[in-house]
Amino acid sequence: MRLAGFVGSKGGVGVAGSIRVLPPRVIDQIAAGEVVERPASVLKELLENSLDAGASTVEVRAAGGGIDLIEVSDNGSGMDRVDAVEAFKRHATSKIRSLEDLARLSSLGFRGEALSSIASVSRVELLTRFRGEQEGTRVIVEAGVIKEVTAWGAPEGTLVRVEGLFYNVPARRKFLRTQATEAHHLKETMERIGVLHPGVGFSYQYEDRKSLQWPCTDQWAQRLRQVLGQEHFSRLFLMECSQRWCKIRGYISDPNYNRPTASELWLYVNNRAIQDRLLLGAVLRGYGQLLDRGRYPTGVICLELSPQEVDVNVHPAKREVRFRDPRRVQEELYLCVKRFLREQPWVRPLDISLGSSIPRISENTGAIPKNLALGLREWGGFSQGLEVQQGLREWEQGQSIRYVGQAQGTYLIFETQEGLLLVDQHAAHERILFEELKAQREKQGTPSQRPLLAELVQLDPPQEEILEGIRFRLAELGWVVEPFGSGHWRILSLPLWVDPAQAPKLLKEILDTRSGNRAVELESVLASLACREAVKAGKKIGPMEAMDLLDRMRKTPAWGLCPHGRPVYIQIPFSELRRRFGRS
Repeated sequence: MRLAGFVGSKGGVGVAGSIRVLPPRVIDQIAAGEVVERPASVLKELLENSLDAGASTVEVRAAGGGIDLIEVSDNGSGMDRVDAVEAFKRHATSKIRSLEDLARLSSLGFRGEALSSIASVSRVELLTRFRGEQEGTRVIVEAGVIKEVTAWGAPEGTLVRVEGLFYNVPARRKFLRTQATEAHHLKETMERIGVLHPGVGFSYQYEDRKSLQWPCTDQWAQRLRQVLGQEHFSRLFLMECSQRWCKIRGYISDPNYNRPTASELWLYVNNRAIQDRLLLGAVLRGYGQLLDRGRYPTGVICLELSPQEVDVNVHPAKREVRFRDPRRVQEELYLCVKRFLREQPWVRPLDISLGSSIPRISENTGAIPKNLALGLREWGGFSQGLEVQQGLREWEQGQSIRYVGQAQGTYLIFETQEGLLLVDQHAAHERILFEELKAQREKQGTPSQRPLLAELVQLDPPQEEILEGIRFRLAELGWVVEPFGSGHWRILSLPLWVDPAQAPKLLKEILDTRSGNRAVELESVLASLACREAVKAGKKIGPMEAMDLLDRMRKTPAWGLCPHGRPVYIQIPFSELRRRFGRS
């Protein structure tokens, strides 16, 4: 019987004696294809080794997108001479000894494939000294072959230097992306691993420029702030749920702070970064109708389960896990997210602090202006024309609203049937413009324009590094830029809705809001433009303008928050005022 699909060494099917056991070096390179997909895979494996070794400080250097160089050094336990050599053998590991150990696994690594796979497709130098020993060991490996093992003076801990990734497998190397793209994945790997280990100090240097510096801290929130940036972290809120069999802890965003992809929602199981479509689905189910279709929240969610409840030995790169009872885990995550959203922690409670003394009203205080003293019933009898002039508009479901005035040239004060409504005029106008720009873009697509004279913008090195990583995405949004020497860039094309004279400033704003070279998104571009064009705090506006702004705001989707997440309004119920004045 002939078995379809079995091809012999000479290209025939079913040729006798054609099946051979592959040589060890070929096996290693095939295994490397599963573990080492790109430079970021190398960095991930080396970082996990450092953490498993108990390091409190990890330093990383990289060059050429990680293709030319990746170097990771730590102050962990280190290795003696025997272990330093054994570490380069396939399936050599200190993490497990038997199959039963997999059920109790707490380390990040365990397969014993990382160093062997990396060394088979690169040149590796290992410097290590075991804690308490007087001298260290140096091991040099090229294409999986140990070239040198010598005694070496080294500090306690381990340094692994990987150079020339895929130099001996050109077919693999040609499938890598540009150096800028690979560098972006390196930084993303640093972030995804570093965010979960606040007690470890991390530094990252790329092309002789220090890109990241995260001192160790005992506060997880502080590490999140270091990694994500203050602006992003300010939009995240603590979510905690605990069952006997499962603990969930994380920081996730309010529904109005969302993204078109799930790339900024990081999921972890037992401190291991994973990709799980079903867990992602549970999160989205928890948000329900609060998120538009095709939108995703941001944040970090960590699940902690007993090792007996989860199988981590599923994927060579350890990106996937298998749960003993997946439906139970999904349901618990769904309920946790749903409870979090019901509490609405992003809605700031009103806090009106009463001082120790209240100023007395002097006898010669002027009378309250008549238009402020009138109640809503009296105003309700005016005609439609006068209603607009006096600041009356129908609010919601028959409610009326009256414009009272402006405080600090920033906050618009309205009176409704239920209480007082305070509106931040800049935040409200920003949300209106943002939604109008989105609607215009959806209707017209992304038409671009070419200025008569190319605009020049000068960028500093960090901005240039970010720009290199997002140029392809900017081009999709209508921005075409090219280097012009000495830190200058030419803007050759830009979206039709951008004023060419404002393009350099807007481009810099876009780059400055990128954290860790994150992918640029259309929403962030529109938000920057809306913020700059919106009416500023401190600008005096009249009753007609105030009512028009409120009317437009009411008809705008998601008008409770500005595009950057600041509240647009707060409400003070009359019941709260009565309570504060002792009238309840």
